[in-house]
Amino acid sequence: MSAGPEALVGKKFVDMTLTNVADKKEVKLSDFVGNGKPAVIISTPLGDPVAPPAAKKLNEKAKEGKVDAHYIAVCIEKDMSNAVTFGKNNLSDKVIHLQGRANEISQYGLRYIPHMCVVDKTGKVVMNYNGDAYEKLAKL
Repeated sequence: MSAGPEALVGKKFVDMTLTNVADKKEVKLSDFVGNGKPAVIISTPLGDPVAPPAAKKLNEKAKEGKVDAHYIAVCIEKDMSNAVTFGKNNLSDKVIHLQGRANEISQYGLRYIPHMCVVDKTGKVVMNYNGDAYEKLAKL
């Protein structure tokens, strides 16, 4: 994708195949997004120092349950065992934990770490950058 992340705002989210860390099966992002619930998706490489704090904040917001939404963490990581360990240390079962590779996730125009995307219940991207995704989600 040559355009920046803001080019997706107002458009349907980009679907892709990722791996569910819980059962190691392939899933489509559309299995969780655009199905009547809004979603917040954070994507970050596991080696980046912002990954644990970003995941923990996502986890806290999911546990609070103030907004009925899908809370999705996408680990940009080749090694599944690293993704599993990261999930055990940072995420609860309230968060959908997926694994992807940079070439898949780059369709969202990654420029920021963590990359945050908010999608409304119909599947339209309302935010696609590093900002206050939780404030945006609360307004949906």
